[in-house]
Amino acid sequence: MAKLTMKEWLSRMEMNRHFMENVRSLRRLPASEGRFSNFPDWIHPKLRLVLEKRGIRQLFSHQAEAIQLVRNGRPVVLVTPTPSGKTLCYNLPVLKQILEAPEHVPFIFSPQKPSLRTRCMKYTV
Repeated sequence: MAKLTMKEWLSRMEMNRHFMENVRSLRRLPASEGRFSNFPDWIHPKLRLVLEKRGIRQLFSHQAEAIQLVRNGRPVVLVTPTPSGKTLCYNLPVLKQILEAPEHVPFIFSPQKPSLRTRCMKYTV
């Protein structure tokens, strides 16, 4: 099967009647520069060090907002392209809690087991 560009795939989907029956709105937004935020003050120093070693020196604005909501116990749904840092949004508060209270064991349910395993290994402190 030939690989399609995003533009080609979208063109095909727009012509697919069954697909379009489920589409309420289709908009094309122009590309824009990323917006960034500093790490929150509550990020554990060990965790910040690990992230900085991996080249992550600040958060995308959507990450900072989502992380604060998760930390405040609010439900969050993120829909962004791959790889935009969605996993970090729920992992940072969990990892912080593990560092501060290692007797607590988090349970993260994810349908992407291989992806989750890789990410968990990345943040070993």
